[in-house]
Amino acid sequence: MEKITLLPYAFTNFERSLIIAFACIFIAASFYRPKEKNYFWKETVQSNHSLIIFNDTLVKYPLNINTAPMDILELVPEIGKKTAIRIDSLRKKAPIRDIRQLLFIPGINERKLERIRYYITVNDSI
Repeated sequence: MEKITLLPYAFTNFERSLIIAFACIFIAASFYRPKEKNYFWKETVQSNHSLIIFNDTLVKYPLNINTAPMDILELVPEIGKKTAIRIDSLRKKAPIRDIRQLLFIPGINERKLERIRYYITVNDSI
């Protein structure tokens, strides 16, 4: 009986295992869905301001990190629940005067501070 091959090239065992591994990774990645949060970002026509719609509540950002509730503070990109708790404990000790004070919080480095700088403020005058 003659062996019928669809491709003129015969794959080695190593190449077959690589193809199977990549196929498995591709199939597994197709089932991944990021956890959805209960918010919707909407850009407004105002310069330097946007609105967050969260549980039917409109919140204008940049957010004042000294006065923002923790559940609203979690909506800022790059700030999760743990970071919001750490910011809350820092601002309970004393009001945050400079945004660079956030560098004392574990999990916030220079790079992350640059990314969240546009969403937070330390005063209401903006």
